[in-house]
Amino acid sequence: MTTQVDLYYTMRSPYCYLATPVLTQMVQTYDVHFNLKPVYPLAVSDASFFSRVNPLWPPYLMRDTHRIAARLGVPFHWPRPDPIVQDSQTREVAAEQPYIRRLTYLAQLAAEAGRGLEYVTSVSSLLYNPDVDGWDQGDHLSVAVQQAGLDFAEFTARADAEAERLEAAVQKNRQDQLAAGQGRKSSLGKTVWSIWNGTCWVRVWVNVSSPRTGGWRWLARYSGHRSAATGCVRWCPARGC
Repeated sequence: MTTQVDLYYTMRSPYCYLATPVLTQMVQTYDVHFNLKPVYPLAVSDASFFSRVNPLWPPYLMRDTHRIAARLGVPFHWPRPDPIVQDSQTREVAAEQPYIRRLTYLAQLAAEAGRGLEYVTSVSSLLYNPDVDGWDQGDHLSVAVQQAGLDFAEFTARADAEAERLEAAVQKNRQDQLAAGQGRKSSLGKTVWSIWNGTCWVRVWVNVSSPRTGGWRWLARYSGHRSAATGCVRWCPARGC
């Protein structure tokens, strides 16, 4: 029985990008399907975030993500342009966010078409590609979307025509994400578990209610142990469960 995982993913998060190869590897190795639920980054979903965050955090994030990318051997450069329109000095976030909304609407459409992981894998690789300066220019984005098995012209037209519906879907994803909690079961039957990507733990919100047993589904990584009692996969870090 395929394990279904709700994957809350933002197209601006470097940590989401760095975790994506691991998610792809898991799909290739185990009987698991990631249900993409795109959400906005904190810069959009929490307007007060940058007024509260420690000013040392942004430069640390840059060092941390470059360090992780180097360890994993993943190409990495901050997207140019940044998907979030933001003043680099004051950290004020602009009211209009054309880049992240377009990327997120396309992600929602990809998820509805059953190509969510393929979309984030292809498009995030474009965004963080050190050799691409101007991912929004030319045919960069259209090629990435097409490599995910999607029709770029059709999906961009739908993103414009269905903007109100897609915005509502993304906002619902955010509410589901918050309702999922931080490591405890919620009324929605979801919890937060972690995937070890070789360097750090990556949180995923998991539907923990098994249709067969009503029991828990565990997700971590690597061992691929399958419980004989429940038939559910328990992936553990390399150092053991």
